[in-house]
Amino acid sequence: MKKFNQNIIILIVAVFTISFNANSQDEHICQYLGDQLSATNDELTYTRNLLMERNQQLGILQMQLDSALANTAFAVYTATPLSLDLPLNLPEGWSMFGYACVDSIDAMVGFSEISDKIEIVKDEWGLSYIPSWEFNAMGNLKFSEGYQIKMIEEVNDLDFCQILVAKIFGCTDEVACNYNVEANTLDESCEYPTFGYDCYGECLSDSDNDGVCDELEVVGCQDDSYYNYNAEATDSGICIPFIEGCTTTWACNFNPEANTNNESCYNNNLGCGCNNPAPNEGLNCEGTTLQIGDEIYGGMVFQINEDGSGLVVSMEDIEAMTWSNAQNAAANATTEGYEDWYLPNIDQLESLYNTIGPGGDNSLGLVFQAGQYASHWKFWSSSVTPSNPNYVYILNFVDGEINENYYPQNWTYSSRAIRTF
Repeated sequence: MKKFNQNIIILIVAVFTISFNANSQDEHICQYLGDQLSATNDELTYTRNLLMERNQQLGILQMQLDSALANTAFAVYTATPLSLDLPLNLPEGWSMFGYACVDSIDAMVGFSEISDKIEIVKDEWGLSYIPSWEFNAMGNLKFSEGYQIKMIEEVNDLDFCQILVAKIFGCTDEVACNYNVEANTLDESCEYPTFGYDCYGECLSDSDNDGVCDELEVVGCQDDSYYNYNAEATDSGICIPFIEGCTTTWACNFNPEANTNNESCYNNNLGCGCNNPAPNEGLNCEGTTLQIGDEIYGGMVFQINEDGSGLVVSMEDIEAMTWSNAQNAAANATTEGYEDWYLPNIDQLESLYNTIGPGGDNSLGLVFQAGQYASHWKFWSSSVTPSNPNYVYILNFVDGEINENYYPQNWTYSSRAIRTF
């Protein structure tokens, strides 16, 4: 830049010179000025390139600085010491201890809480602190100094201060395989044994010495010629033989002991049970006039219409559940081999209550399933209220009262499936 300024000065001088010697030196001066301007232009170009190069270098330095700051933050975290309580345990009689607090403290103050249990404390020069005499020749306890002490009785957990210690990273979980007793800062290095094994890959327990840990043993039938064969069994268990028969519960020849269906199932129930003929129109299975309470057509009759048709209710309960689930349970029922069961509407439910339910002779012996509140004994109907499509009618089987309930909620009530004959 100094050279650049000098060139400017020369140009100014040259201009003044031209004003005084214009006639005689025109040609020489023009040549001179041209040379100076060219040199000045070169200097400007050089300076611009130099500035661009320095700006680029500053950008690189900024990136390096940002990286250094990030590394420094991590280094500060890892290097920052921990403040820990490391109490002293002083046994009865003579012992030694080191004072690890950075700040010094008067011996009489430091030992004030246990002074009645100390006989004497000495520093490296033999200067003493004797509590019983309230004598303190050694003055302060000092950082990194060692002391002798004679205790009248044992003292544990004497804590002068929190001590700064360097971070030692490692696994601090005592149950881990790589627990580091010296670590004071937990990292992500902890390793744990596989279930059933110790840290050395050995079984915690193998009572039968078969190489399979007790916690991993699977008891089951190991003979593949039996019904309950278990390919994953490691210990022998009870084997159950194959028993063929009809395993469909609603079939006429259902065999409760069978575990293998042999496709022999059949159902010829025409209303009066398996292997019996259908009843005559208007009559029950005994050949007398059909009446309320007769067991026929898969359930118990609770309504007879003028045309001879009617309704029966299932002899099986549907457990207490939500309205939506009760709807599905009734529709999916296959009681006595019939598949046309459904949840009664409120009028049908009221008829059931007043004939064979608690409002009538209760000949069905309905088992009430507790709902949301056991004292209610309410039954679901399939009827949605006309005033609000989110509510359905329910009937209280204690007093016959009809209520409305908000069915999407998780309320649970009893229900019974019915069918038409």
